[in-house]
Amino acid sequence: MEHFDYIIAGAGCAGRSLAVHLAHTRKLAGKEILLIEDSTETTPHQPWCFWEKDPGLFDEIVTHYWSKLAFTGSEGQQVLNIAPYHYKMIPADQFYTFTDKIITAAPNVSVRKGLIGSTFLTRGKPSIILDGKRLTADYVFKGGMPPVAPWSAHTLVRSFRSWHVEAAIPCFNPDVATLMDFKGAPHHDSGFFYTLPYSSTKAVVTYTLIAAKAAASQLYDDVLQRYMQQQLKCRAYRITNSEAGNIPMYEYLRTQPGDRIIYLGADVHDIRATGGYTFRFIQRHSQHIARQLLKGAPPMEAGKVFDRFRFYDSVFLRLLALPGISGKGLFSRLFQKNPPTRILKFLDHETSCWEELRIFTTLHKRAFATETFRKLKGYISSTVKSF
Repeated sequence: MEHFDYIIAGAGCAGRSLAVHLAHTRKLAGKEILLIEDSTETTPHQPWCFWEKDPGLFDEIVTHYWSKLAFTGSEGQQVLNIAPYHYKMIPADQFYTFTDKIITAAPNVSVRKGLIGSTFLTRGKPSIILDGKRLTADYVFKGGMPPVAPWSAHTLVRSFRSWHVEAAIPCFNPDVATLMDFKGAPHHDSGFFYTLPYSSTKAVVTYTLIAAKAAASQLYDDVLQRYMQQQLKCRAYRITNSEAGNIPMYEYLRTQPGDRIIYLGADVHDIRATGGYTFRFIQRHSQHIARQLLKGAPPMEAGKVFDRFRFYDSVFLRLLALPGISGKGLFSRLFQKNPPTRILKFLDHETSCWEELRIFTTLHKRAFATETFRKLKGYISSTVKSF
């Protein structure tokens, strides 16, 4: 039976990112690492976008930067200057090629492709089934969605359809990316458009819907076609690629310090609707795991008794699920009454409690207070029961 120090099950963005950060940690060069690419995985076409202040690991493959983002909500369009941040775009194929080079060059990292089966513990040691054979490791890092928490009160789905388009004449402003545009969305309370123009004739245009369930597939294409013609005034174009997906949004079980099987999505799971959050936190999470392993500590350190940002995520998710609260109204209040740098800082978990209070007072105060109280009551109840 083969044994590795670390097994990374899944070679998507999270798995590859962790492999890269481990490969870059020289003092872990003596650790034997296996990255498993599931034979059912396909390379995505959707580019990865994220905000960043300083030069980063992936700048070499960033194909476009934006220092301005547009938001169109209840009171029309706002063009937001996000300096000192930059919004960066990495094409998926270049990300895969770039990470392949780093992983291949690391002598302690091996890659296998096969059918990933179950993951389980035997006498406290994690095992994983690959092509019917059992492999063991000190730690198994697993991609995919983390388990739903038993106390999760709401489950929404963020479904999307993206078109990579090339217009016959200039239709786009490559200096401004559209973060959220609720104008022209048929589901005006919970649907919005997201546009990444990387030239005056080329862009990725996405329609996103946040709801209890995804809509019929054809609807997304119809909506995008109308948006291209009526809002972007782009009638002559061709679709060079298309991609769709459904991302569950729910409260999830967080990895505990003593766990040997770690869900890579458990601390980066994207329950917010703004773009850029997932990729950004995948990198931060991977860096954190590498630092912990370097210290000889568990990948997930003993956390705080109360994680306020996870608490905020839960309350925000509850607000989105309320029938009387529209996503359009919620995000309009957020972007119209807060400077963009404060919002990005909040999404990076870098705000102070005072800054967070200023953000919350711009939302639906009564609904926010009610859902906060309900969530806090449930949190206290579950904490008391655990003793």
